[in-house]
Amino acid sequence: MRDHFGELKKHSCVIYGVSPDDQKDHNKFMTKYSLPYDLIVDEDHKLATKFGVWGRKKFMGKVYDGMHRASFVMTKGLILHDIIYPVKSDIHNEQILASILK
Repeated sequence: MRDHFGELKKHSCVIYGVSPDDQKDHNKFMTKYSLPYDLIVDEDHKLATKFGVWGRKKFMGKVYDGMHRASFVMTKGLILHDIIYPVKSDIHNEQILASILK
C-alpha cells in the first residue's frame, strides 16, 4: 500500500489501516515503515467485529482469535462498493484498482 500510495491517490483513494494494536505501537509502525496513511486503533475489536473480520484464525497448528486481513472499498458517500478478501500483499494495489474501476 505504501509503495503504491501515489497511484491510489490519483484515483481519489483514502486509505486507513485498522489493527488491535495500541496507539504507541501504531506510531512506531507508521514511523518505521514511513506510512503515508493513518492507522486506526481498535484495541477492543469493535470495528473489526462490526465488519466481520475478527474471529478464529489458525497458524502453524495454533488456533487463536485475530484480525482477518480484508479491504473494504467504499464510495465517497461511504456506501460499501466491494470487499477484497483475501488480501494478497504483493498485488494488493492491483486488487484495489480493479475494484474501484469496475
